[in-house]
Formats: sequence, structure tokens, C-alpha cells
Amino acid sequence: RAGGALCKYHGAGGVGGRVGDRRPTTARSGLDLGRARRRAGRHARRDRHGLAAAGRALLERRQRPRGGRGRVRLVDAEEWTFSLNTSVPSATAGRVAWPPQPCATDEDCSLNGVCDGNNLCRCDVAWTGDRCQTLVLEPTTRTAGLRETDAGGANVSTWGGAVVLNDAATPPIFHMWASEMAGGCGIQSWRTNSRIIHATSTDGVHFERKELVFEAFAHEPTGEWVMWYTGADEAAPPPPPCTQCADGNTFANASCPTPANVSSLLPTYLTWSKSPDGPWTKPARLFKAQENLTNVDTNLAATIRPDGSVVGIGRTIGDPTLVVAHLVEASDWREPESYVGAWDEMLFPDTRLLPYAGVEDPFVYADARGSLHAVFHSQIQDNDERLCGAHAWSIDGKNWTFGGTAWSNRVPFVAAGGVELYRFSRRERPHFVFDADGSIVALTTGVRYGAHSPAQPDGEDACYTLLQPVRTA
Repeated sequence: RAGGALCKYHGAGGVGGRVGDRRPTTARSGLDLGRARRRAGRHARRDRHGLAAAGRALLERRQRPRGGRGRVRLVDAEEWTFSLNTSVPSATAGRVAWPPQPCATDEDCSLNGVCDGNNLCRCDVAWTGDRCQTLVLEPTTRTAGLRETDAGGANVSTWGGAVVLNDAATPPIFHMWASEMAGGCGIQSWRTNSRIIHATSTDGVHFERKELVFEAFAHEPTGEWVMWYTGADEAAPPPPPCTQCADGNTFANASCPTPANVSSLLPTYLTWSKSPDGPWTKPARLFKAQENLTNVDTNLAATIRPDGSVVGIGRTIGDPTLVVAHLVEASDWREPESYVGAWDEMLFPDTRLLPYAGVEDPFVYADARGSLHAVFHSQIQDNDERLCGAHAWSIDGKNWTFGGTAWSNRVPFVAAGGVELYRFSRRERPHFVFDADGSIVALTTGVRYGAHSPAQPDGEDACYTLLQPVRTA
């Protein structure tokens, strides 16, 4: 796929972002910590939807199954009907079932808030829950994000977009780099038809396509402006496109070509530009010295730190969870040879909390307090799409804690009669949108839809890049 991560990098004290391969992602780094602390004070507050510790304890005692072990609790029942993972005494539907005792450190609040003097989590405005583990998503519209049509009015499918705000422009402009499926195809044809395009917005909600950045095959863009993305082998000819498509869908039972240069490996590339409008440097291939340790597109997402080093997350395919997340580091974001993946070490080794089939599509960012976070497309509970969004955090960038489900595939759309709920058949490639102060204001995801959604029948693979606002007050 065309895609990756994007970073707007200003060096020490600046703001970092990134656009990457399979899906674009925006990362931030190097925040002014003085300003960040003041902002954190404004946003920190006690979660108004949370329960006091005593009330939570009572709720958990009532919900503990007879004969069950540990603390298993019902989580966000209005979002999904959970299936109990009986092999995990401390988790329900993949979400960590936090114990009901008061918090001791900010890590007990998922680093999405602070543990106050009363030992209660005061969540940042965008997060909720007894441990600040759930993203507060607001109703949206069906046109929010990047909803493309061609000159004839037919749908054009896109699959997730990394967004970076250029607040130096007048007026400020939001830039998105997204994976677009050429030839009227849907997401099932990504291996041959995915390419990276650039879109812009002045309101930060509705994006319009501006230009083609990298022709197929290029996928998952994740800023100078820095981009990481997945592409085909540079020494091979371009892949032949799939042509059995219309209106954003790949035909059922289509026999699309499988080009030799789009193997299962799908290399990761680095490129950058001094302007969001380009030109972009010649893409440089990453992980060449570790090719024998990678066995699929790495899905790399990363953030650039104030000293120019990189902290990121990649993936491999294999036991024990099918998709396995790994730490990626680089001493200098400009130097391809400095990118090294810990491909023989699991980032989340506790498979009781992160069971089959793992997480992918990471988006890595630094918050206002300097802590590191990642959100993912979650495939836990055997790829239950109702648990499709996940969150993890780290203080040092090396040791990460998986926090479980943060959102679902259910989206409330503004409708004439109020709010209409819709479940997408797939919701992947998450990226956050930040305002000029560095606060989260929206979530973008690649969503697949169709007449039979949330089922995924062959021939219904149209998709677009949805933007959903996050609570800001």
C-alpha cells in the first residue's frame, strides 16, 4: 500500500510530525515543555464520567462472575457486547481491567492524565475512564475527512491519512498525506493500486485532494517535513494496476495481477521535504541490513525527538499473536543506516493482555508532558472489529504498556433526527490531528463500508478517510 508516517521537524524545541507508509501518521516531538506544562494544567481535570474509587469497587464486586478469578469488569457495554476472554483473569475483551484502588502514579492514568493529591486520575480532556483509557469521540458527519469522487462523481477510495498543521501559513493549513486506490478500486487492491496523495484543509475537518506525491506502489504514509512509507522494490518495474474495479470497489472474484516487485516484504522508505508541497528527496530504503529479520511490510510509525533521534514501532508476522509489534530506534532521522528494529523482541510480551491477532498500524506521538504514546488498529480477540482501536504508552520510549481498547468501529453521525449510529466493517490506520497548542482535536481512520457492513462481503471494499472530532472542552 502507499502509506506511512509524517513528521514536521524543527529540531530541538520544535514540533515533530511524520507521514508514513501504509497509512499516513502525524507525530510530534520536541515540544516547549514550559508551554506544555501550562497547557497540561488547563486540560487536566477529574474525569466527569468516571466513578469514585469506592463506587468503582462496588461495581466491580457486583459484576465479578461467580467462581471467576481476578478483577473482570464490564467495560463500555454501550459500545459493544463483549466476549469474556476466560484465559485472562485481568482482562475483558482485551481491555486491561484496572484494579479499583486509587492511583499512585501518572502511569496508573495511562499517561493520559495525572494522579492528583487525592490519588484520583484527572484525565486530559480528550480521555475518559477510571484510568483515562478511553478516547472521547464526538459525533461527526459523513463528509468529514477525505471523501473523494472523480470527475464523473464515482467514489475514489482512500485508506487513512496523516495530518500535520502548518500554523506558519496564513491562514493556517492542515496537510494530509493519504493512501489512495487508483483506477476506481477498493482496499482489496492496495498491493497494486495504492499511491500517496496530498490533501489540504483550512478548517481541519474537510480535506480536498491537491496532488499526487508518489505513484503506485506507495502506501501508508506516516516534517523540514519527514515521511516514512511502504513501497515496492525500487529496482523492479512499477506494478501492473488492477482494472477490475468501479465506484471505489474491487469486483467480487476479481483476478488482479500479483506483481513480482510487490512481495510480502514491501520495503520501508524515508523521504523529506522543506515544504509540505515538495519537492521530496529521493526515497531511501530502511532496514536493509536487517532484511533477514523482517518478513512483511514493517508498518513503521515513529516520532522524532528533540535531539533528532527516532522512537518508533514496527511489526513482523508470526507466533504467538500473528502480528507482533517491535521497538524501532534511530540515532538520526536523516540517516537510513541508523534505523534499527528489535525484531527478535516483542514490544508487548504478555499475550494474556494482547492476544491473537495482535496490533498493527501504529501512530506514535509525544504529549504535552513529554510522555510517549501509540494508538493502533487492534486485531485482538481474533480480529473483533468492535475492539478496533487500542492505546499504549511509555515514559522512556523503550518500555511500553498496553492499555487495551480505546474506541470501537461504531461511529455516531449527525443526522436530521439527531444521531445515527453506524458500524464500519473495518476501521484501521489511526492518526491524531493536533491543534497549534499540541492538543488532540480529532482522530482520522481508514474505514471500509458497504451495504452489508459490518460484514465484509467480496465486492464491497470501498473505503475513505474518516475524521471524527475528539472532545476538547
